[in-house]
Amino acid sequence: MVLFLLVIVISLLNSLLGYFTYIRNQKGINYIIYFIFSIATSVWIISNYYTDFASTFELKYFFNRVAFFSAYFLVLLIWSFSKVFIYNVLSRYDRVIILTSSILACILAFSDLMIIGASVDNTGFHPEFNNLYIVYIGTLVVFLIAFFRNLINGYRSLDTIYDDKKNQIKYIIIGTVIFAFFASITNGIIPIITGNWALSKLGPLFSIVLVGSTSYSIAKYKLFDINKWTVRALFYYLTLTLIAILFIVIGYGATLWIFPLGREISPIQQATYILLATLLALTFPILRKFFERLTDQLFFRNRYDAQALLTKLGDVYSSNYKLAPIASKTLALIYTTIKTERGNILVLDDDGQEYFRNNQNFMKSGKKGLFRSYGEISQVPQLFGKEPAVYDELTESDKKFFMQKNSLSMIFPLVNNKKLNGYLLLGGKRSGDIYNSLDYSTLSIVSNDLAIALDNALAVAKIEDFNVTLQHKVKSATEKLRTANKNLRALDKAKDEFLSMASHQLKTPITTIRGYSDLFITGELGKATSDQTMAARRIMTTVGNMDSTINDLLNVSRISQDRFFIQREAVDLKELIKQELENLIPSIEDKGLRLVTDLEDIPPQALDKAKIRQAVMNLIDNAIYYTQEGTIKLTLKLLSVSELKAIIQSSDIASKPDFSGDLESVLYPVFQVTDTGIGVPPDKQAKLFSKFYRADNAQRTRSDGTGLGIYLVKRVTEDHGGGIFFSSPVSNGQGSTFGWWVK
Repeated sequence: MVLFLLVIVISLLNSLLGYFTYIRNQKGINYIIYFIFSIATSVWIISNYYTDFASTFELKYFFNRVAFFSAYFLVLLIWSFSKVFIYNVLSRYDRVIILTSSILACILAFSDLMIIGASVDNTGFHPEFNNLYIVYIGTLVVFLIAFFRNLINGYRSLDTIYDDKKNQIKYIIIGTVIFAFFASITNGIIPIITGNWALSKLGPLFSIVLVGSTSYSIAKYKLFDINKWTVRALFYYLTLTLIAILFIVIGYGATLWIFPLGREISPIQQATYILLATLLALTFPILRKFFERLTDQLFFRNRYDAQALLTKLGDVYSSNYKLAPIASKTLALIYTTIKTERGNILVLDDDGQEYFRNNQNFMKSGKKGLFRSYGEISQVPQLFGKEPAVYDELTESDKKFFMQKNSLSMIFPLVNNKKLNGYLLLGGKRSGDIYNSLDYSTLSIVSNDLAIALDNALAVAKIEDFNVTLQHKVKSATEKLRTANKNLRALDKAKDEFLSMASHQLKTPITTIRGYSDLFITGELGKATSDQTMAARRIMTTVGNMDSTINDLLNVSRISQDRFFIQREAVDLKELIKQELENLIPSIEDKGLRLVTDLEDIPPQALDKAKIRQAVMNLIDNAIYYTQEGTIKLTLKLLSVSELKAIIQSSDIASKPDFSGDLESVLYPVFQVTDTGIGVPPDKQAKLFSKFYRADNAQRTRSDGTGLGIYLVKRVTEDHGGGIFFSSPVSNGQGSTFGWWVK
């Protein structure tokens, strides 16, 4: 009786496991093969049982043949399963082998070619074989070896990222090895050696080991992609079946113990039967509820408050505007609430490229996190677009392979206003459970809220990135400008040193030329004609201009080297101006210009005579050069503070005066040069007093100018406590007034 119940239970377990696998995917070849395998196993178990316990010899003989065929067919099926499971293909050659071997097994089992007779005794049914039995056993061994070779090769070829599949293979191997070991002993080795087939009825029962290992692989490592809900239903119904069988055994055993067979049913026996039936009826619902609670704890223990999770995430999104804290806090809350193994928030830029990601691996087992290379990340938008994906609901495809490779269970696109901002990618649950409908609906809402939060954070991040980029560019430009300035200062220093050296070298020949020209004019070298004298005077004028230019260069060099000092002495400005005019009169006369002077007699002033002379000469010289016709007027006056301020205010450009502490009675010597020359365009006036600057019209009029004259006048007068002023009428675009004052 016990053996019969074991046969029924184990056969039922095999058939149910195969059925639940088949309904998961009715088109998958490996699902179909496993379903046929489970049915064949049940047939083998039952046929082995009835080989010993059938009512007639003919039935025993028939069931014995069925047992031999089903055993061979089982081995053929598990070899076929290994081919599909590892290599995802069953070639035409493999199909020919299956068909040929099945026909061979059928011929050997159901003809007299292998089983030539049988006998029955008190130990059971004993078949008799000829030499073809060796062929039967040999092909079984070959297929078993091929089966294990396929699984082992597949196990070795898988990378560590396929941990689940490697564990699936491992438990299939373990279950098959144990099953094959004990079945070969009871149904092969012992009968061949001893000729006793009494234990052959026990061999098929060891298929319970294969059922157990396969069930564990389904529940723990998702073999056949059977989800947790199906597993729960399977285990629930199997549990109820086992309880029912247990009650039958207990009830039947109790009645046999109390009332042995062969007696008439007495009233006491009838009352006992009624009492036992009542007890069974009362206790069965209690035990059923107990197992329901047990399965709930096993398969539905991770319940949570979805609204509380959404509220907490809402607080996160309202108080954070940066990508990093939003991503990390979102993953942390999902981890603590839904109990995920790992997660990733991938944020995309406007071009669909990775902009930011936060990868969290919450496992302490050493498993790798999501994605091992940038190439894998870049595939997410291409594969999934704007559609969510659940691994357990996908059929075999590139999407499913990608999710398996990267240990992903769910992918949610983060879309706001039809714009794809990124993805929420989640690994499996720490418990090994799959994501249920509550998880999916909750995470869908989370992804929508997260998309809005990331959109806002992206806008802030882009502004911050722009500021950082701008600061970097400004810093880079500043550094380049600093380097350029440093180089310019070095070049300027080299230039000043060269000018200083060149000017000193030019001084000697100029002094010689000036000396001999003077001797020629005065007649010290003999009487000269009027033309010769005129030529000598022009040489003196040119040499004077050259000397002035050299002095300008020397002074600029001294200024750059901080060696430009004012050495004051008593200077008669009117006399100094007249002396300079004597040297410039020939140039004025050559150009046919009219000279007007208004020079007041003013007391001697404490000035640097050489530098003031240069300031006078530079203004007059410029007026002569840039005036083609008309008048040059020179003015020298003493002006009060108010009069000087009026002139400065009416000028286009002027130095900033400092009259603090000066009384109205204080008089300032003021020198002005007014001409009717080319003037200075308004858009060029701002740079007029800069070193080496010359306006375009000035360059066209005089190509050999240095651009130092006005610059030095400004520096000399300001170092004397005064300044320079300038005005040029805009109405006719001609004529200028340059002037300066000193203290």
